[in-house]
Amino acid sequence: MSTYKKISHSYEGYLREIYYNKEDLDEQYAMGQLSKMRCLAGPGISPLASLYFINYLKQEYIIFSDSIRQISGYHSREFLDGGLDMLRYVYNKDDFKTYSNEIFTRNCDFLASVPQAEHQDYLFSYTFRVKSIEGGTQQIWQRGSYITHTETGLPLYSFGLCQNITELKTDSRMIHAIEKINFNTPNLSIETNYFFPNQEDKLFSKKEKEVLSLLSEGFSTKQIADKMHVADTTIITHRKNMMEKSNTKNTAELISYSLLHRII
Repeated sequence: MSTYKKISHSYEGYLREIYYNKEDLDEQYAMGQLSKMRCLAGPGISPLASLYFINYLKQEYIIFSDSIRQISGYHSREFLDGGLDMLRYVYNKDDFKTYSNEIFTRNCDFLASVPQAEHQDYLFSYTFRVKSIEGGTQQIWQRGSYITHTETGLPLYSFGLCQNITELKTDSRMIHAIEKINFNTPNLSIETNYFFPNQEDKLFSKKEKEVLSLLSEGFSTKQIADKMHVADTTIITHRKNMMEKSNTKNTAELISYSLLHRII
């Protein structure tokens, strides 16, 4: 079991802590790790995806390819000059709060659970919204990895790819995933989570609660569909949506969650 330090604060808190701790960084080593970038390109990654490389201690981008203009309209130089302040500026404020308080912390907790030598064997991806230079909203999918401190196991660098998925995604939920890299076979999915910056989006609808109540009584999908006079696929969709809202993996976990939170 890993004995590395677990993070107990947000992304913003971590950036302040690492800045004042002045962790030792081997930038030459970090740049050498870009050879792993080929692992990030996989199904669904566009040739126009933008490459980034972040130094957390300096809170700056070492690399940001100019294809970022296809995403935000901003030139890569604005990110290279503005560092993470520029990222905060374009990031949807509700999404950034969710990333800072939940997604980044979850990533660090996961890293703490595996040996530091294996950290670069994992990919971390999530979706979020940014504002374009014209003022509109763009949906982004980011997929990357971390270079971590050998003693604390916490991130020193982050590198990866991001691409515009606005044509594919319109809702505000943030989809987060962790994968283990397999070079010769598809990557192994470790976990998938869903986060809702708009808390009202996480609430179960009246129909979902009705389905949930019947599930808790032991009725099957077909029986519930017959009772509600809808197609089986409708019940499956309701259950899938509830599992995403509650970050549960199966019906038993969903029912347990609903009882714990007094939904039914």
